[in-house]
Amino acid sequence: MSMKSLMKQITNINNLSKEILFELNKKNPSFGNIREVMIQRQKYIDDFGSDLNKNLVDKLSDGDKETFKSYFDEFLIINENIKDVISDVLNDHKERLSVAKKQRKAEEGYNSFVKPEISYFHRN
Repeated sequence: MSMKSLMKQITNINNLSKEILFELNKKNPSFGNIREVMIQRQKYIDDFGSDLNKNLVDKLSDGDKETFKSYFDEFLIINENIKDVISDVLNDHKERLSVAKKQRKAEEGYNSFVKPEISYFHRN
């Protein structure tokens, strides 16, 4: 495996990570699409982590190591952004769920006020 193929692998990983981030930033993200891209990205990550690649990285020139490091740093930054966005989406969904629960309870309270339970009085 060459330096070129190594750089192509990390570029593919970064591009897929950006695709995930882009989808997460949509108003209504498709979690099915995100899942598919994450599976595809994981395959690249698994290939990238092979022993062959680790040996190749050790043999890189100083300039290539710097280039490789910049790609890897980009990967780390993108993944931190993904974590932050996922956390924000999760918090937003929790907030929406809380509001919906409160609204349902208020509606149930109103409905019981408008239509009180009187079945007790219909018994003999």
